[in-house]
Amino acid sequence: MSQPFRFGVSAGALTDPRAVVALAVRAEALGYDTIAISDHLDDGCAPLIALTAAAAATERIRLATLVLANDFRNPAVLAKELATLDVVSDGRVEWGIGAGWKTTDYAKAGIPLDRPGVRIARLAEAVAVMKRCFADGAFSFTGAHYRAEELDGLPKPVQRPHPPLMIAGGGPKVLALAGREADIVGVNLSLASGDLDAAAPHVRAADVAMPVTSYLDHEAVLAAIAESGAGAVHPGYGFLSENADFARAVIAAGVAWVGPPVPAMESMARKDHAREVAVAAGVPVVPSYDMDVDGVRLVSPEPSDYP
Repeated sequence: MSQPFRFGVSAGALTDPRAVVALAVRAEALGYDTIAISDHLDDGCAPLIALTAAAAATERIRLATLVLANDFRNPAVLAKELATLDVVSDGRVEWGIGAGWKTTDYAKAGIPLDRPGVRIARLAEAVAVMKRCFADGAFSFTGAHYRAEELDGLPKPVQRPHPPLMIAGGGPKVLALAGREADIVGVNLSLASGDLDAAAPHVRAADVAMPVTSYLDHEAVLAAIAESGAGAVHPGYGFLSENADFARAVIAAGVAWVGPPVPAMESMARKDHAREVAVAAGVPVVPSYDMDVDGVRLVSPEPSDYP
């Protein structure tokens, strides 16, 4: 069954809930479908509270958790909070959840970090409990990780049988769970180590892996190419694949460019330049983390590479 493309904005790095609300209002006005908030203890806002504030200031945009860490909350409590938000927002919640992966979340908060298989089994039970909470009537549940006795989760969500469920992760067990239980599958193959990218499959498979501070730092990328002795460069699917100057520099260094032809990139122009032109012309753009929106300064904890 075909599905239409949807477009969303992320408020994951915003630590001021007023900035989340401003971003939601602006994104809705521009026609975006969804605003999403991640769930980490060392950055961003509390996702459900920030989304509730966004719900009160908007009418159409959908409100997504991308994604909640299951180990942070009891599933019965989380189901109640999500159902309440679904009622408050007139049925705009998208329920994203994962097994938890970021080791610093666990270490800094003193939360025990079980092995992945245990966390995924716990997530499977949590999803089962939450679906029962969203359904009509009381239920009992006995699992290895959670129990419920004659629990009737209230309120019930507007969206039936439950808000759209996304399960996200990077390994076969959690993705198999997503395939069985979820409406949406989120795939991130860089999470296995608990450190975004460090032990990603493509990094582990490389003969030489060399970190750079930003892929937009072309000199640093070119230096890594030279030091590693790479014979070819694939630019991925972001800004490097649209930057004719970078492609020319790679080719001039005697390295094969496995990407769009330079003339094709020149004909398309560049997204970072397009943003600058649009802002200068007064054309509305979705704010990045270094812009002012209606008097609220949107600033990320770290400098953002995204223009």
